[in-house]
Amino acid sequence: MSRGMAWELAGGGVTVNCVLPGPTMSGGVLAMFDELHPGLDPAEQERRYLAENRAAASLLK
Repeated sequence: MSRGMAWELAGGGVTVNCVLPGPTMSGGVLAMFDELHPGLDPAEQERRYLAENRAAASLLK
């Protein structure tokens, strides 16, 4: 529902926020980051992952 509201209101000066549960920085997440971005420190791996996977889905205008 929040995604639909955000889509309809995008660019209108209204921000729709929602709190969703997500993964914690577990051993499995760290292993996935190591597979995707080997040789980088965990903070840089996280930054790159978010930059590559979240920006495309953003509705911010």
